[in-house]
Amino acid sequence: MLPLLIARNAGCDIAIDDNKQFNIIRQYPPDSVPDGVWAQMCDLWDSEAWRKKSTIAKSNRNKGNDKAARHTGGSIGYDEYRARMKRVFGREPNFREIFLLTHLDKASKAKLLAGELNLNSVDEMLFCNDRSKEAYASYLEEMIDKNGLEFSVDDPEVWSRIVEPNLKRTRRVYGIGSSDINYVVTGIASSLSGVTQWERRSRLELEEEIRKERQERLEMQQQMKEFMKFTQCPTS
Repeated sequence: MLPLLIARNAGCDIAIDDNKQFNIIRQYPPDSVPDGVWAQMCDLWDSEAWRKKSTIAKSNRNKGNDKAARHTGGSIGYDEYRARMKRVFGREPNFREIFLLTHLDKASKAKLLAGELNLNSVDEMLFCNDRSKEAYASYLEEMIDKNGLEFSVDDPEVWSRIVEPNLKRTRRVYGIGSSDINYVVTGIASSLSGVTQWERRSRLELEEEIRKERQERLEMQQQMKEFMKFTQCPTS
């Protein structure tokens, strides 16, 4: 079991995503690491030099990661964005409008709203990153193949399969976040389809905790590799 989880299970007040409480987790070494080595690792991770190195590495990863779930719709959730668009438009927006208005650059949004671009003008649009363009183009292609060029009803199953083919439906989905995918895509809440919001939220919270635990494990493995490099004696 990971040190952070061991500490939390022992009653220590540490948030699930707080990996910096080294004065606490040093008391809970993993079975695979000797106590003395674990103490040295915690001391290294808690040093100013390591924090600077981690900050630089994180910044470099963020600059180069086009797979990040970036969008241009601000900090509100997609479900709230749909509700706001409904009030502005005076009608239910379709999912393609929601996605485009949260993933296009400012100029393309203006052209779309002015009618200079239509929902199928993918090549004339500038997206916030490559992933958003690829996802939208793939979704559009499959929906047109199934329903024709002028289809009006969006399909959450198709979107989920296109953007997250290896994830279950209840997991966080690109372009949806932790919002209700049925509501964001169709305007109909999952509770009306036999899945309550409480059930979906509970599953999402559990899966988010599992995801964070998995991420912590990967980070620890990477830190172990860095630690071994750091402690190796120089060859003559």
